[in-house]
Amino acid sequence: MNRILVTGGSGQLGQCFQNLTSNRPEWIFFFPSKEEVNICEIGTVEFYVQKHQINTIINTAAYTQVDQAEKEKSQAYAVNKQAIENLLFVGKKNKMKILFFSTDYVFNQQKKGFNNESDTILPKGIYAQSKAAGESQIQQSDFPTVLIRTSWLFSPYGKNFVKTILRLAQSNQPLKVVNDQWGSPTFGPDLAAISLELLVNYPAQNEIFHFSNQGVTNWSDFAKETLKQAKINKQVVPISSEKHQTLAPRPKRSVLGTSKIQSYLGISPRPWQEALGECLEQLIDG
Repeated sequence: MNRILVTGGSGQLGQCFQNLTSNRPEWIFFFPSKEEVNICEIGTVEFYVQKHQINTIINTAAYTQVDQAEKEKSQAYAVNKQAIENLLFVGKKNKMKILFFSTDYVFNQQKKGFNNESDTILPKGIYAQSKAAGESQIQQSDFPTVLIRTSWLFSPYGKNFVKTILRLAQSNQPLKVVNDQWGSPTFGPDLAAISLELLVNYPAQNEIFHFSNQGVTNWSDFAKETLKQAKINKQVVPISSEKHQTLAPRPKRSVLGTSKIQSYLGISPRPWQEALGECLEQLIDG
Protein backbone atom coordinates (compact mmCIF):
# COMPACT_ATOMS: atom_id res chain seq x y z
CA MET A 1 0.00 0.00 0.00
CA ASN A 2 1.25 3.48 -0.88
CA ARG A 3 1.52 5.73 2.16
CA ILE A 4 2.16 9.09 0.54
CA LEU A 5 3.54 12.24 2.10
CA VAL A 6 2.61 15.32 0.02
CA THR A 7 4.79 18.26 0.99
CA GLY A 8 3.53 21.76 0.30
CA GLY A 9 -0.03 20.52 0.64
CA SER A 10 -1.52 23.99 1.15
CA GLY A 11 -0.01 25.35 -2.08
CA GLN A 12 -1.61 25.36 -5.51
CA LEU A 13 -0.38 21.96 -6.70
CA GLY A 14 -0.71 20.44 -3.24
CA GLN A 15 -4.41 21.35 -3.19
CA CYS A 16 -4.81 19.71 -6.59
CA PHE A 17 -3.54 16.48 -5.04
CA GLN A 18 -5.86 16.89 -2.06
CA ASN A 19 -8.83 16.93 -4.40
CA LEU A 20 -7.72 13.71 -6.12
CA THR A 21 -7.31 11.48 -3.08
CA SER A 22 -10.78 9.97 -3.51
CA ASN A 23 -9.64 8.60 -6.88
CA ARG A 24 -7.17 6.36 -5.05
CA PRO A 25 -9.06 5.01 -2.01
CA GLU A 26 -6.52 2.19 -1.63
CA TRP A 27 -3.74 4.72 -0.92
CA ILE A 28 -3.23 6.74 2.25
CA PHE A 29 -2.27 10.39 1.75
CA PHE A 30 -0.74 12.69 4.33
CA PHE A 31 -0.84 16.48 3.97
CA PRO A 32 1.03 17.87 6.98
CA SER A 33 1.40 21.58 7.67
CA LYS A 34 4.75 23.29 7.21
CA GLU A 35 5.07 23.32 10.99
CA GLU A 36 4.78 19.52 11.06
CA VAL A 37 7.11 18.90 8.12
CA ASN A 38 9.57 21.61 7.13
CA ILE A 39 11.57 20.14 4.26
CA CYS A 40 14.39 22.57 5.07
CA GLU A 41 14.79 20.77 8.41
CA ILE A 42 15.67 17.14 7.76
CA GLY A 43 14.79 16.06 11.30
CA THR A 44 11.11 16.93 10.84
CA VAL A 45 11.02 14.95 7.60
CA GLU A 46 12.66 11.86 9.12
CA PHE A 47 10.42 11.97 12.19
CA TYR A 48 7.22 12.23 10.14
CA VAL A 49 8.28 9.50 7.70
CA GLN A 50 9.03 7.07 10.51
CA LYS A 51 5.97 7.97 12.57
CA HIS A 52 3.55 7.43 9.67
CA GLN A 53 5.47 4.68 7.85
CA ILE A 54 5.69 6.78 4.69
CA ASN A 55 6.98 4.95 1.60
CA THR A 56 6.34 7.64 -1.03
CA ILE A 57 6.95 11.39 -1.18
CA ILE A 58 5.37 13.85 -3.62
CA ASN A 59 7.22 17.13 -3.20
CA THR A 60 5.05 20.05 -4.25
CA ALA A 61 6.80 22.47 -1.88
CA ALA A 62 8.87 25.07 -3.70
CA TYR A 63 10.02 28.67 -3.62
CA THR A 64 8.18 30.08 -6.65
CA GLN A 65 8.34 33.88 -6.26
CA VAL A 66 10.28 34.54 -9.45
CA ASP A 67 11.04 38.23 -8.92
CA GLN A 68 11.36 38.11 -5.14
CA ALA A 69 14.01 35.42 -5.54
CA GLU A 70 16.35 38.08 -6.94
CA LYS A 71 16.32 39.61 -3.44
CA GLU A 72 16.07 36.33 -1.51
CA LYS A 73 18.67 34.07 -3.07
CA SER A 74 19.39 32.14 0.13
CA GLN A 75 15.71 31.41 0.74
CA ALA A 76 15.20 30.25 -2.86
CA TYR A 77 18.17 27.89 -2.70
CA ALA A 78 17.18 26.63 0.75
CA VAL A 79 13.83 25.38 -0.54
CA ASN A 80 14.67 24.54 -4.15
CA LYS A 81 18.08 22.92 -3.60
CA GLN A 82 19.04 22.18 0.01
CA ALA A 83 15.59 20.82 0.88
CA ILE A 84 15.80 18.55 -2.17
CA GLU A 85 19.01 17.11 -0.73
CA ASN A 86 17.14 16.42 2.53
CA LEU A 87 14.34 14.57 0.75
CA LEU A 88 16.81 12.55 -1.32
CA PHE A 89 18.69 11.53 1.83
CA VAL A 90 15.51 10.39 3.57
CA GLY A 91 14.24 8.74 0.38
CA LYS A 92 17.36 6.68 -0.16
CA LYS A 93 17.61 5.72 3.51
CA ASN A 94 14.03 4.42 3.50
CA LYS A 95 13.97 3.05 -0.09
CA MET A 96 11.13 5.34 -1.09
CA LYS A 97 9.50 6.51 -4.29
CA ILE A 98 9.87 10.28 -4.76
CA LEU A 99 8.24 12.65 -7.25
CA PHE A 100 9.74 16.09 -7.75
CA PHE A 101 8.54 19.01 -9.86
CA SER A 102 10.51 21.60 -11.78
CA THR A 103 9.86 24.37 -14.25
CA ASP A 104 10.08 25.38 -17.89
CA TYR A 105 12.08 28.39 -16.66
CA VAL A 106 15.25 26.26 -16.66
CA PHE A 107 15.12 26.62 -20.46
CA ASN A 108 15.98 30.00 -21.91
CA GLN A 109 17.33 29.29 -25.38
CA GLN A 110 14.26 30.51 -27.31
CA LYS A 111 14.19 27.17 -29.12
CA LYS A 112 11.80 27.26 -32.06
CA GLY A 113 10.28 23.84 -31.44
CA PHE A 114 9.78 21.94 -28.20
CA ASN A 115 12.17 21.68 -25.27
CA ASN A 116 12.73 17.97 -24.65
CA GLU A 117 13.86 16.24 -21.48
CA SER A 118 17.41 15.68 -22.75
CA ASP A 119 17.95 19.26 -23.96
CA THR A 120 20.62 21.36 -22.28
CA ILE A 121 19.19 23.77 -19.72
CA LEU A 122 20.23 27.41 -19.47
CA PRO A 123 18.56 28.94 -16.42
CA LYS A 124 18.58 32.72 -16.04
CA GLY A 125 17.59 34.42 -12.82
CA ILE A 126 17.84 33.17 -9.24
CA TYR A 127 14.54 31.26 -9.27
CA ALA A 128 15.41 29.30 -12.41
CA GLN A 129 18.97 28.71 -11.23
CA SER A 130 17.80 27.43 -7.83
CA LYS A 131 15.39 25.00 -9.52
CA ALA A 132 18.18 23.85 -11.84
CA ALA A 133 20.43 23.29 -8.81
CA GLY A 134 17.72 21.10 -7.29
CA GLU A 135 17.40 19.21 -10.57
CA SER A 136 21.13 18.52 -10.50
CA GLN A 137 20.85 16.94 -7.04
CA ILE A 138 17.96 14.75 -8.21
CA GLN A 139 19.76 13.55 -11.32
CA GLN A 140 22.86 12.65 -9.31
CA SER A 141 20.87 10.46 -6.92
CA ASP A 142 21.71 6.76 -7.02
CA PHE A 143 18.18 5.46 -6.50
CA PRO A 144 15.11 5.81 -8.76
CA THR A 145 13.40 9.21 -8.69
CA VAL A 146 10.96 11.00 -10.98
CA LEU A 147 11.31 14.65 -11.96
CA ILE A 148 8.42 16.32 -13.79
CA ARG A 149 8.98 19.66 -15.47
CA THR A 150 5.84 21.66 -16.07
CA SER A 151 4.86 25.13 -17.24
CA TRP A 152 2.35 27.94 -16.73
CA LEU A 153 0.46 26.16 -13.95
CA PHE A 154 -3.14 27.21 -13.32
CA SER A 155 -6.00 25.78 -11.26
CA PRO A 156 -8.90 26.86 -9.05
CA TYR A 157 -6.44 27.00 -6.12
CA GLY A 158 -3.70 29.28 -4.84
CA LYS A 159 -2.21 32.14 -6.82
CA ASN A 160 -1.98 31.76 -10.59
CA PHE A 161 -2.36 33.64 -13.86
CA VAL A 162 -6.00 32.77 -14.51
CA LYS A 163 -7.14 33.95 -11.08
CA THR A 164 -5.04 37.10 -11.42
CA ILE A 165 -6.62 37.96 -14.78
CA LEU A 166 -10.12 37.46 -13.38
CA ARG A 167 -9.28 39.78 -10.48
CA LEU A 168 -7.65 42.47 -12.63
CA ALA A 169 -10.57 42.39 -15.05
CA GLN A 170 -12.72 43.91 -12.30
CA SER A 171 -10.62 47.09 -12.16
CA ASN A 172 -10.96 50.17 -14.34
CA GLN A 173 -7.32 50.01 -15.38
CA PRO A 174 -6.26 48.78 -18.85
CA LEU A 175 -5.35 45.10 -18.80
CA LYS A 176 -1.86 45.06 -20.32
CA VAL A 177 -0.36 41.59 -20.87
CA VAL A 178 2.87 40.59 -22.63
CA ASN A 179 2.50 38.92 -26.02
CA ASP A 180 6.07 37.82 -26.77
CA GLN A 181 6.56 35.06 -24.19
CA TRP A 182 5.38 31.66 -25.42
CA GLY A 183 4.59 28.47 -23.57
CA SER A 184 2.00 25.80 -22.81
CA PRO A 185 -0.44 26.21 -19.91
CA THR A 186 -0.82 23.29 -17.49
CA PHE A 187 -4.00 22.53 -15.53
CA GLY A 188 -2.98 21.55 -12.01
CA PRO A 189 -5.52 18.70 -11.59
CA ASP A 190 -4.31 17.16 -14.88
CA LEU A 191 -0.71 17.35 -13.67
CA ALA A 192 -1.65 15.78 -10.34
CA ALA A 193 -3.54 12.97 -12.07
CA ILE A 194 -0.64 11.98 -14.33
CA SER A 195 1.71 12.20 -11.35
CA LEU A 196 -0.29 9.51 -9.60
CA GLU A 197 -0.14 7.43 -12.78
CA LEU A 198 3.64 7.68 -12.64
CA LEU A 199 3.55 6.24 -9.12
CA VAL A 200 1.66 3.24 -10.50
CA ASN A 201 4.17 2.92 -13.34
CA TYR A 202 7.24 3.95 -11.37
CA PRO A 203 10.48 3.68 -13.37
CA ALA A 204 13.44 1.53 -12.36
CA GLN A 205 15.88 4.41 -12.79
CA ASN A 206 15.99 8.21 -12.58
CA GLU A 207 13.64 9.72 -15.14
CA ILE A 208 12.71 13.23 -16.25
CA PHE A 209 9.32 13.83 -17.84
CA HIS A 210 7.71 16.96 -19.26
CA PHE A 211 4.00 17.60 -18.85
CA SER A 212 1.70 20.39 -19.97
CA ASN A 213 -1.64 20.58 -21.67
CA GLN A 214 -1.75 20.59 -25.46
CA GLY A 215 -1.27 23.81 -27.37
CA VAL A 216 1.07 26.79 -27.44
CA THR A 217 0.10 30.36 -26.59
CA ASN A 218 1.39 33.64 -25.20
CA TRP A 219 0.32 35.37 -22.01
CA SER A 220 -1.80 37.95 -23.82
CA ASP A 221 -3.78 35.34 -25.75
CA PHE A 222 -4.07 33.25 -22.58
CA ALA A 223 -5.66 36.25 -20.88
CA LYS A 224 -8.01 36.87 -23.83
CA GLU A 225 -9.17 33.24 -23.83
CA THR A 226 -9.72 33.38 -20.07
CA LEU A 227 -11.97 36.44 -20.33
CA LYS A 228 -13.76 35.07 -23.39
CA GLN A 229 -14.66 31.81 -21.66
CA ALA A 230 -15.58 33.66 -18.46
CA LYS A 231 -17.86 35.94 -20.54
CA ILE A 232 -16.16 39.06 -19.19
CA ASN A 233 -16.15 42.05 -21.54
CA LYS A 234 -12.70 43.51 -20.91
CA GLN A 235 -10.10 44.47 -23.49
CA VAL A 236 -6.63 42.97 -23.22
CA VAL A 237 -3.86 45.27 -24.44
CA PRO A 238 -0.90 43.25 -25.79
CA ILE A 239 2.51 44.69 -24.89
CA SER A 240 6.13 43.62 -25.34
CA SER A 241 8.30 42.31 -22.51
CA GLU A 242 10.39 45.48 -22.84
CA LYS A 243 7.35 47.49 -21.76
CA HIS A 244 6.76 45.23 -18.76
CA GLN A 245 10.05 45.22 -16.90
CA THR A 246 10.51 42.61 -14.18
CA LEU A 247 13.34 41.95 -11.73
CA ALA A 248 13.93 38.45 -13.04
CA PRO A 249 14.22 37.48 -16.72
CA ARG A 250 11.51 35.33 -18.30
CA PRO A 251 12.02 32.82 -21.11
CA LYS A 252 10.75 34.11 -24.45
CA ARG A 253 9.82 30.58 -25.52
CA SER A 254 9.80 27.61 -23.16
CA VAL A 255 7.39 25.14 -24.77
CA LEU A 256 7.81 21.67 -23.29
CA GLY A 257 7.78 18.58 -25.48
CA THR A 258 5.55 15.95 -23.88
CA SER A 259 5.98 13.01 -26.27
CA LYS A 260 8.01 11.01 -23.71
CA ILE A 261 5.33 10.95 -21.03
CA GLN A 262 2.61 10.41 -23.64
CA SER A 263 4.42 7.30 -24.85
CA TYR A 264 5.36 6.10 -21.35
CA LEU A 265 1.83 6.33 -19.91
CA GLY A 266 -0.18 6.02 -23.12
CA ILE A 267 -1.90 9.36 -22.57
CA SER A 268 -2.81 12.38 -24.67
CA PRO A 269 -3.05 15.65 -22.72
CA ARG A 270 -6.20 17.60 -23.49
CA PRO A 271 -5.99 21.10 -25.02
CA TRP A 272 -5.32 23.85 -22.51
CA GLN A 273 -8.46 25.67 -23.64
CA GLU A 274 -10.62 22.71 -22.61
CA ALA A 275 -8.88 22.47 -19.24
CA LEU A 276 -9.32 26.23 -18.79
CA GLY A 277 -13.05 25.80 -19.26
CA GLU A 278 -13.17 23.28 -16.42
CA CYS A 279 -11.09 25.56 -14.22
CA LEU A 280 -13.37 28.54 -14.82
CA GLU A 281 -16.44 26.42 -14.19
CA GLN A 282 -15.08 25.54 -10.76
CA LEU A 283 -14.03 29.12 -10.01
CA ILE A 284 -17.22 30.82 -11.17
CA ASP A 285 -19.70 28.22 -9.91
CA GLY A 286 -17.78 27.83 -6.68
